[in-house]
Amino acid sequence: MGVAVGVPVDVSGNWWGNPSAVATIAGRRHCGAELASFRLGDVVLDVDSTYPGLLGELRSTYQDCLVNVDATQDEVRVRCLARHIENSLLVLQIQGFESSRNLCDVGCCLTHPRVELQHFFARELDQCGWKQIANARDEHRPLMVANTNTAIIDLQLEPHEFVVNLLVGLAQLAHQSVIFLHAGGVSIDGRGTLLVGRSGKGKSTTTVALASRGHGLLGDETVGVRVDFPEIVAFQRTLKLRPGATSVAITERLKSVSHYKRPDARGTECTWVSSRALFSEIEPVLSAPLCNVFFLRGFSTHASVEPFTPSLAHLDELQALPMSLSAIVSWPMSAAHRLVRFLRVIDLLAKCRCYFLDLGTPDQTAVSIERIVRDHAA
Repeated sequence: MGVAVGVPVDVSGNWWGNPSAVATIAGRRHCGAELASFRLGDVVLDVDSTYPGLLGELRSTYQDCLVNVDATQDEVRVRCLARHIENSLLVLQIQGFESSRNLCDVGCCLTHPRVELQHFFARELDQCGWKQIANARDEHRPLMVANTNTAIIDLQLEPHEFVVNLLVGLAQLAHQSVIFLHAGGVSIDGRGTLLVGRSGKGKSTTTVALASRGHGLLGDETVGVRVDFPEIVAFQRTLKLRPGATSVAITERLKSVSHYKRPDARGTECTWVSSRALFSEIEPVLSAPLCNVFFLRGFSTHASVEPFTPSLAHLDELQALPMSLSAIVSWPMSAAHRLVRFLRVIDLLAKCRCYFLDLGTPDQTAVSIERIVRDHAA
């Protein structure tokens, strides 16, 4: 269906009744576009946007992943054209990435785990190839309409960090042999060490405590694991430090490093700070061989570890691995395919030294992890 240039989009009406027309109009809008590139694991995400809010949020959340637009032309690249229409619609057109998954199914990976977003659900549209994330609270205002390479999002309904996590998830899906995990990662004397645990278990606190001792930071919330040659791949969001116990060194560093406070996706007021600024004296690390894995079990009066070999009997502990909004999109949706992924991860981890870890103070825990890694390397 042809659409005349300049035809207005009635966002108060049934705009989702003809998503192809909306996408066509968006494709002709380039005025004020700005380009920024982000290295996310092995893939570079190029975002060409007329919506300042998107680039602002990406830069805020992934400032340590910013790269020169022209410096990495030989890398695998995913390109997103983001066009702002009539103040309340954002049209994303994805290039350089072939997927059979409808982008609404990808978006539902971000809404489904959150209890407060259960009123959003995927539903087919009459138009061939298009779906919508419907809104049970207002059936006339879907959150999103999409096919496999174009998404139209109602910004007035957009949940916190939804578009950012959608784009990051698509960049992760473009990886051929990297599994993304909800975990912290550091390189201790060149040996990759994973810290695994559910949100609020102390991953970020322990990870940055280790980094403050001079170890290379690979990520505090999400990291990649290359499966062909087991190694941790850096994935560095802006550090998010929740309220609570903090390493003495980190407390001191924050006094002289620019940082800010804002709520995370769950509404917890957190401290956000660039890892490069916080650890400016440490050479950035892009990867490290996977050698040690610590599963954070809980808090105690002092740090202690218990060696174990991962198996399906530990599936409850392993369930934490995809449960980050910045990792979950990259995991399969079906239960059968997720089980296959878990089995692959178990096989990888079983080749490492694995421990259950009860946390003491952040500094005490960091010293304990450091000692164990070095003792076994001697």
